[in-house]
Amino acid sequence: MRSQFFIYLQNILPQHLLSEFAGKLAESRSPALKNFLIKRFIKKYNIDMNEANIQNPGDYACFNDFFIRELRPELRPVATEKNVITSPVDGTVSAIGSIKEHQLLQAKNFYFQLTELLGGDKELAQDFYNGNYTTL
Repeated sequence: MRSQFFIYLQNILPQHLLSEFAGKLAESRSPALKNFLIKRFIKKYNIDMNEANIQNPGDYACFNDFFIRELRPELRPVATEKNVITSPVDGTVSAIGSIKEHQLLQAKNFYFQLTELLGGDKELAQDFYNGNYTTL
């Protein structure tokens, strides 16, 4: 019931305002707030801090720094074999689909331009036209 209410709130609140608020929370350097957010996330998702380069949750400047924390390199070796895909993240597939000409659908029904995602490189973007994508 609680999660349904949260989903309902997300649907009625202005998305840009909600995203901006979440961004401010994630970048907050207030020790009380960022430590609360980090500890709650660790508990909810059973994060093993022994895998992180920085193991003390209080040592992260903000939640966002914790969220993109570096793991100890020996725990996630990068595959060097041909035809092997190595993921840069521990995660799950959240979106998968086809690129329609030069656009792909991501979160919240928002379309992205390939050129935009590839740093403005139009030539590189053409290599991916009508291809496929996966978001992790």
